Amino acid sequence: MTGIELVAKERERHEGKGYIAEFDDLLTSGQLAKAAACHAVFEIEGDDTFVVDGLGTGPGIPDDAYPWEPELDSRDHHSRIENLVVAGALICAEIDRLQRIAISG
Repeated sequence: MTGIELVAKERERHEGKGYIAEFDDLLTSGQLAKAAACHAVFEIEGDDTFVVDGLGTGPGIPDDAYPWEPELDSRDHHSRIENLVVAGALICAEIDRLQRIAISG
């Protein structure tokens, strides 16, 4: 399966859990993008430095940058590819949310 196919399948899985457009539209503080960033850089090694809303810097994004309750944070249960797939699905959800705002605007 290609990356885009994996991301589309993950989006379907999220929607099946109730994370639909109406839910995403309530997330107006960048939560989808922040969660995507957390998944995208999870377990990156080296001296790359990331900053998320002043929550800290260092290799990767600090654990407290994750925008939702700790029990919803599944990053350490996923492989690197799975985390990137989740990140892609969350980015797609944020893009869709922003496009809905622009259209209704």
